[in-house]
Amino acid sequence: MIPPHVALQLLSSLIAGAPAVEDAPGPEIEEHVLVVSGMNCPVCPHMARHALGRVQGVEGVTSSPNTPRVVVRVRGGGADSAALMQALNRAGFRAREALSASDGKP
Repeated sequence: MIPPHVALQLLSSLIAGAPAVEDAPGPEIEEHVLVVSGMNCPVCPHMARHALGRVQGVEGVTSSPNTPRVVVRVRGGGADSAALMQALNRAGFRAREALSASDGKP
């Protein structure tokens, strides 16, 4: 059975020609930029991405073998920088937050 308030919203949207159900706002995505030391080989960025990808709330990780920077996208309320750095430490890397937009770039 459809709850009355949902039925009214559907009916009013059909009459008004509006979308039937409004999109609920998704969780905010936070971006953390980390400078990682210890990524000395072409496989290291893959290992760092794998370690970060296992952290609760991580939506995506971007890294490159040409730079020590790692960009981590986290759902709002998910992991903080400390949890991300801890995951990297467990994988054998040392990490810190980037201090500026150019920090860690070649």
